[in-house]
Amino acid sequence: MRRTVLRGANAVEFAILLPVFVLLVGGSIDLSWLMVQRGAMRTAVNRGCRVGSLVDPGLKEVTVAAVHARARTEILSLYENSVGACPKCTVDTRVVGAIPNRALHCNLVAPWNGLAPVMSDIRSGDLSDEVVVRLEFQRDPA
Repeated sequence: MRRTVLRGANAVEFAILLPVFVLLVGGSIDLSWLMVQRGAMRTAVNRGCRVGSLVDPGLKEVTVAAVHARARTEILSLYENSVGACPKCTVDTRVVGAIPNRALHCNLVAPWNGLAPVMSDIRSGDLSDEVVVRLEFQRDPA
């Protein structure tokens, strides 16, 4: 009879601790996935903005649109190669400052919902990262 009581106690302990264990493991996996996405985002924005800053905007900035286009496509390409397709991602680029300190400001915003659908309303939101990189070509636009 004593052995039966112990088996029942073990089952009750297991039933109490299983949700806690599942929550800890799921939270660890979710946090790890968040860190992977943040790292991919940081790398994509840094490298993509740097590639865009190497494009010559031309005299009187006739090809400044090429600077923005190159940075946007490079950022999205690098990010999607790391974490998969991202149709809701937005990339914003703009030239800031004045000669000789003009820079390219790049911003990437991507949705994040985590891996587990449990409590997705609480954990959903946007991840974003931005960087400012000095333009290589500092011509007077006049």
